[in-house]
Amino acid sequence: MSDTPCVASHYQEGPDINVLHHRLTDFPEEWMSAELPHYFSAIIHDVVFAHCENIHASELAVFRRPQQQCEWYRMSLLVAYFLADESFDSFTFTSNTLILLLEATAKALAEAGQNNVYINDVDRREEFIRVVLDALGLFPKGENSTVADDRLQAVSSQARLNVLRAAKAAEKRSNDLRVALAKQKARESADKMTRE
Repeated sequence: MSDTPCVASHYQEGPDINVLHHRLTDFPEEWMSAELPHYFSAIIHDVVFAHCENIHASELAVFRRPQQQCEWYRMSLLVAYFLADESFDSFTFTSNTLILLLEATAKALAEAGQNNVYINDVDRREEFIRVVLDALGLFPKGENSTVADDRLQAVSSQARLNVLRAAKAAEKRSNDLRVALAKQKARESADKMTRE
């Protein structure tokens, strides 16, 4: 993927969070149906080309698969709609940033909830906004990166999922270590009895 930097710094002030809340509540009703709009890939292409000057259409091939293979496309549609708001008009990003947002971040958001949850629930809407802004290297207007990061951690169900996964992994490692130590102790005890 081409990765020509377009954003001035990693973290900079983005749009007003209230404007972005309003944007999500205006998500088209017809796009909430079971089927994606037949022009889904065109929406993705338009928003990426609007925000990055150096990208090839071939880099967006991942968004041309059959819908049945990619349930997370619904979240990509919500992210693309969100980015099409005029408050993002002055921002440009790297192709890598945008593709990761529309694919990896969309998958993570989809894992934590469906589009209607992020649209209808005010707390989950804030989570969506902050996750997307963070993925773009932005923080809400009137905040700074520290405040934005603290607020993101406070509202992010994905962060909670990551903490739970890390805790489970640590618990498994601890259990595996206990089992390994018990086996080693049993072997040492058996060796000692054999020698005696």
